[in-house]
Amino acid sequence: MSKYFSASKSLGDSGPLSRAMSHFDGKVAVLPYEIGSILASSIPIGLRPKIAAIIGPVAYLALKKKRRDAFEAQRLASYGEANRSVLTRRTIEVFSSYVLYWLESLAMPRSGREKLLQNLSYEGCDDLVGYLREGHGAILATCHLGNWDWGGSWFAAYQHPLAAVVENLKPESVAEWFYSYRRELGIDPIPLDGPVATRVIQAVKDGKLVALVSDRDLSGSGVVVDFFHKRVRMPSGASVLSLRTKSPIFPAAVYLTPKGGHHVVFLDPIFPADSVGSSVAEKVAHLTQLVSTALESLIAEKPTQWHVLQPLSIERD
Repeated sequence: MSKYFSASKSLGDSGPLSRAMSHFDGKVAVLPYEIGSILASSIPIGLRPKIAAIIGPVAYLALKKKRRDAFEAQRLASYGEANRSVLTRRTIEVFSSYVLYWLESLAMPRSGREKLLQNLSYEGCDDLVGYLREGHGAILATCHLGNWDWGGSWFAAYQHPLAAVVENLKPESVAEWFYSYRRELGIDPIPLDGPVATRVIQAVKDGKLVALVSDRDLSGSGVVVDFFHKRVRMPSGASVLSLRTKSPIFPAAVYLTPKGGHHVVFLDPIFPADSVGSSVAEKVAHLTQLVSTALESLIAEKPTQWHVLQPLSIERD
C-alpha cells in the first residue's frame, strides 16, 4: 500500500501540485525585480545618481563580505599604492556606482529604446560597425565597468545584432526575466552552461558581435596574466573564441557620466595574428594578456566604476 501510495503521488496528484508550486515560487522570486523595475523607471534619469549616492553608503555598511571584496579590488586597481582611507572612500563610491547600475538596469525593461540615446556619447565605434556590416562576426571583450548592460542594449538596438554570454542566474524565472528584456533590445543571451561554445561560435559565424565579460574568472581554469602589477587569473574565453573563429577582439567599456549619461569606449582591435607562441595554449595565454592589458587601461580611467564585489583570483606572491 505504501509503495503504491508513493508511486501514485509521484505520477499523479503531486505532479500538477508540484508544477503549480514551482510556478508560484518563480513568480515570487521575480516579484522584487518587478517592483524594483516599476520604482526605478519612475525615477527621472537625472535624479538616479543622487539617489544612488544616498543608498550606496548604506549598502557599503550593510554588505560586509562584498565591502571586503570591493576594497581588495580597489586596492588592486590602485596598483597597491593608495592608503586605507583613500581605498575606503573609493569603495564607498563603488557601492554608489553599483546602485546606480541597478537602478538603470531595473528601469530598462519599462523604458523605450530612445532612452538609451539620452546623454550618450561614444568613441572608436566606426571601425567596429564597419567591420560588422561587411558581414564579419567579432568578439567584444568588456568588464564590470559602468553599465555594460546599457552599452550592449544601445549597440544591439542601434548598431548591430549582439549576442552576450551571461552568468547563470537562479532561479530560472529570474534568469528568464532578464533574458526577455535583453531580447527585446536585440541581445541574444547565451547562458554560461550547456553547449555554450557551439552557440558562441555559431553566433560569430552568423556575423554577430559576441560580448564576453572578461575581467573575472568564474571557472577557475583561466590564464594567469599581469594585471595592475599583480598575477591574476583571467578568463580566456575571448582568446579561445578569437583563435577558433579567426575573428578580432574589440575591448570596450561603458562609463557612467554625470546626470545619468553614458560614454562608450571601443579600443583598437586585437587580432588572432597578434598571438605569439608555438602552441595553442601559448597563443591563448598571449592573447588573454593583451585583452587584460586593454581592460586594465579602461578600468584605470574610472576605477570606482569597476563593480567587482566578489573575490578576484589573485595569485599569491
